[in-house]
Amino acid sequence: MSNTSRHHSRVSPIGGGFTILAALGLLAAGCGSDDGTRSSVDASTEPDDHDEAHHHDEPTEPDATAGTVDLSLFADGALVGEPTIDECTLSDGSTSECYTITVVGTPVNHDIGPFCPTSVTDGEDAGGLWLDGEDSYVMDGEFFTELGDIYGDEVWGNLVNDDGSINVIDNAEDFENAARAGITEEYYYNCVEGRVEWLEGGEQPTATIQVPVNPAPTNAVAVEFPTGAHSTLGVTFSGSLLAGSADMSAILAAYTIAAFDDCGGHINPGGYHIHGTTGCSDVGEAPEGETAPFALAIDGHTVHAPAEGLELDECNGHTTDEFGYHYHANTIEQNATLTCVTGLTAEGAAGGNRGGERPPRPDDG
Repeated sequence: MSNTSRHHSRVSPIGGGFTILAALGLLAAGCGSDDGTRSSVDASTEPDDHDEAHHHDEPTEPDATAGTVDLSLFADGALVGEPTIDECTLSDGSTSECYTITVVGTPVNHDIGPFCPTSVTDGEDAGGLWLDGEDSYVMDGEFFTELGDIYGDEVWGNLVNDDGSINVIDNAEDFENAARAGITEEYYYNCVEGRVEWLEGGEQPTATIQVPVNPAPTNAVAVEFPTGAHSTLGVTFSGSLLAGSADMSAILAAYTIAAFDDCGGHINPGGYHIHGTTGCSDVGEAPEGETAPFALAIDGHTVHAPAEGLELDECNGHTTDEFGYHYHANTIEQNATLTCVTGLTAEGAAGGNRGGERPPRPDDG
C-alpha cells in the first residue's frame, strides 16, 4: 500500500512536489487493514464556534452534482451528516456560497497505527514511517540504530538503550509535553507517538471545513501555506484532516522522532491527521498518466496522489478533460500534501475550523 520502499536506509524522493519541512510535535500512527474497520484513535482538537459562526438558521442540503465539488467521492461513513450550503466570506472579501463539510476525523477505510517500534530487533511491521521533509524511512528497529549516521550526530544513539530497547513515549502526560513546540530536555531522545485515550475526552472529535461551492478559477493568486504554522489544507475522502507543515528543525533539534503510520498520518494532542499520502485514501481508478483523487482542498479543488512527468503549476495543479482543475500531492517524504492553493478559500479556512463532537460509532447503537 505504501509508496515508500520498505527498508531503513534513505529513500530517494518519489516525484515532483515542493520540498517542505513539516510536522512539529506531531505523533505517529500506522496504517492498518483495508477491511473497512476503524480504530478508536482520536484526533482531538480545540473546539471552536464553527456552528454559530458559519451556519444559517435554515441551511440547505446540497445537490451532490452542484458546482464542481464532487461530494460523491467521500467514502461511506466519512461524513457526519449531510453537507450544507451556507453563505460565506471568501479570502478576497467577497460573499459566496460554501459547502460546510464535517468529517469523522479518523479514516473509515483503514486502521491507524502502529507507531514506534520498541526494540532494535523489531521488524518493519512494528512501526510506521519517518518523513523528515527531505527523505522517507521505514521505521523498523534497525532504523533507530542508524539515526546517528543519517543525521551525522552520534547523540541520536541516546534513543536506544543498552538492552536494545527504544525510548518510546508511553503515558499521557509525557505525550502532552513531548508532542508540542519548545519541549524541555527531559523529553529528548524519544520516539513520540499518541494514543486515542490520551486525547482530551478520550475521543476523536469531528473536523469541519468550508469550501466554495464553485471553486475560483485557476488564475487566482496562489495562497502559500506558511512553514512553521499548523494549518488545515483540506480533508481526505476517507474522513481525515489534511494538516499543514510545521518546523521540522525543532523536532530534530530535540532528538525526537514524531512517527507516522504507513498512510502518512499521525497523532498529536490535536488528534489524528494526514501529512502525506501513500494511497490509503485513493478513490477509483485513473487513466494512464494520471493518479487517483484522495482529498478535497480548502479551495474546493480535489487533490490527487503524487504524479511524475506532468506539467504542473506552482501549487502542483493542472487541468485535464476528465478531472478538470486539480492538484497533485507532494511526494510522501515532504511531509505535507500541499504547498499552496490557487483558488479562493472561505474566511479562516486555513486556520483549521476543527473541533466538535465525536461522531456516533456503530457500537453506540
